Amino acid sequence: MKFFIAVITLVVVLTATTPVQPTSAAVSKQTKIVQEAKKTIGVKYKTGGTTTKGFDCSGLTQYVYKKAVNNKLPRTSQQQAQVKAKKIAVSKVKAGDLLFYGSEKAAYHVAVCIGNGQMIHAPKPGDKVKVTAIKYYKPTFAKRVVK
Repeated sequence: MKFFIAVITLVVVLTATTPVQPTSAAVSKQTKIVQEAKKTIGVKYKTGGTTTKGFDCSGLTQYVYKKAVNNKLPRTSQQQAQVKAKKIAVSKVKAGDLLFYGSEKAAYHVAVCIGNGQMIHAPKPGDKVKVTAIKYYKPTFAKRVVK
């Protein structure tokens, strides 16, 4: 009987002090997008690139969305800007949103918002995928592709 009480006490103590780890299903789509985007930091810029061997800006966003949440974005920033999604003010962006430069019909650059005023993008030839403060690039508009 003493053994039984000791086991019950141990189970209660362990249950009360062991934190519950979230399951992968509990991780939001936005978090998955940010996590996947962060994995690409340091990959070289490559015009027309769509793989971890090299990305251009839209190749990066296409890759990240497909890998993170199985969402197939079109290939170019101009095509991605025209995707049917909620257009939002740049001041209201959240992690996982897409940031665009130019107009919806003539976007010339796209990046992934990672929160805290930062974005991940493939800036230009000779550069690498990196984190940059959004305020330095001033996007024109944003879209929330995933909810």
